[in-house]
Amino acid sequence: LIRQAWNPNRLALFSIIAIGALWYVLQNVYNALLRGAVVAILLVLILGVFMTASRSGLLGLLTCMGFIAVEQGVSPRRLLGLILVGTLALVLVMQLVPEKSLERIGNLPGTGGTSSDIGTGSLQRRQYGFEIGFEIVKENVLLGVGAGNWDITRFLHDPTGSTAAPHNSYLQAMAEGGVVCLLAFLGLFRGAWNNFKVAESLLPRGRLRDLDWVVKGARVGLITLVVFSLFADLWQSIVLFWLVGLAIALRRYAEDLNPVSA
Repeated sequence: LIRQAWNPNRLALFSIIAIGALWYVLQNVYNALLRGAVVAILLVLILGVFMTASRSGLLGLLTCMGFIAVEQGVSPRRLLGLILVGTLALVLVMQLVPEKSLERIGNLPGTGGTSSDIGTGSLQRRQYGFEIGFEIVKENVLLGVGAGNWDITRFLHDPTGSTAAPHNSYLQAMAEGGVVCLLAFLGLFRGAWNNFKVAESLLPRGRLRDLDWVVKGARVGLITLVVFSLFADLWQSIVLFWLVGLAIALRRYAEDLNPVSA
């Protein structure tokens, strides 16, 4: 699975996007057997995020849960559901996730980890990559070094000869395409968000066939991608363009259902 997702961070991203969508599916399913199946899949996906030992995944999962809690509001039923799923997930994580993975995923910037802690070397390499990235950005703030030229440019700037990505999509977008590219990149997020908002306002609610759960789940996925982009090289990821395309398709579908409102 990790090989198919390219790396553990992306596997965690895919899992979190699915978690957001399935949570809203759960709100529209009333059959006990189906609800049990959805909860089981949610638990497996949450476990998968921790098994990747991805710190970006942990932050993305917390963002996903926080956004859902804020978006849906607090009610006894939802709070009970969150507590139930969270408790079951915690039991699975503590029982099945290797200790080294838990140690790595808990070694976040600013938590006071020592140089001997698992994952500290990765954090140091990321910090070094940011420094190199800012040097590259300074060369041409307006237009950058050219799309796809990050590898060769870093190789020429880095005394170690590394070509590793900066692990920050916004930094890489600006390094390769300058301010113009960065603004266009941010514009994709803004446009997708607006399209999801319009679709949600027009679509009926309460049934799976109404597709309102798709809009809400994809919106959580978009927020998760925004956060992940701070820690991963995703600015040319197919996931972004899939979400942008999905937002356009859902808005057009909703407008066709409500031609007067549109």
